[in-house]
Amino acid sequence: MFSLALDTVRKFTLPVIFSRRYRKGEIVSSLGTFIVVNTDGWILTADHIVADILKFSESQNEMQRHDQQRKAIESDPDLKDKEKRRRIQKLPVVNSWITNQAVLWAYHPWAMSKVFRDPLADVALIQLSSFDPDRVPVYPVFKNPGVEFRVGTSLCRLGHPFHDIKATFDFAKGFELDPATFPIAQFPNDGILTRFILKNAPDGSRQVRFIETSTAGLRGQSGGPIFDRDGFLYAVQSQTTSLPLGFMPTVKQGSREIVEHQFMHLGWGSHIQHAVDLMTKNDVAFSMQP
Repeated sequence: MFSLALDTVRKFTLPVIFSRRYRKGEIVSSLGTFIVVNTDGWILTADHIVADILKFSESQNEMQRHDQQRKAIESDPDLKDKEKRRRIQKLPVVNSWITNQAVLWAYHPWAMSKVFRDPLADVALIQLSSFDPDRVPVYPVFKNPGVEFRVGTSLCRLGHPFHDIKATFDFAKGFELDPATFPIAQFPNDGILTRFILKNAPDGSRQVRFIETSTAGLRGQSGGPIFDRDGFLYAVQSQTTSLPLGFMPTVKQGSREIVEHQFMHLGWGSHIQHAVDLMTKNDVAFSMQP
């Protein structure tokens, strides 16, 4: 059903990998998905991916403040050495501080430059610097949000799940990804449009919409497209929610009886209206179904 659409959609759906080193030396890598919008290097992805990447800047600022406070204590002529050590030891130190980070937007040297975010709708619009349009042969066509989105419509999701990204870090060379990381295969999963989910801003000033699908979004698919069999984009994959089914069978494990709660896992995608609004507001060219 989606084979022809996938021939097109897979060409503008690409992976983003970010690797980071934490204060204690732990190396962690994560994988997401993004959608290339046009030849100027504009892309769409989930805002929570951008928020995660920006944690590096937050960590750098916190570490800089810590360093400034430490130096101020060390240079204080009114303090004895014992008191200096005591005050320095009391300065907050957080093991989750990110000391080093590298982000790979599919191809080197593509890098995030301009960023426009909509955290409530979980969608972000980004322009990549050093973008090479020859890498992307076709670009998406967005479902017209002014046309009815019908419950029961068959939809497909595409992204990059089932990858265990491993990296090493050297202070001289930086991050190096395990060669087994590549190639990064794509994985589609289909379902139907089940409902529209409304989410309100905490202050009640705004309401956003998500499209719910009968299948779950998978780790690594965040930021990827949700599209129909004609390839029109309906949403940007955001998250998975788990709804209790209301029955709990008892299962024996050795001598113990375990109650297993049953859930249905459903996907939520940021309604394409919010991506269209971001692109329109920032004069980004895109194609839309009439």
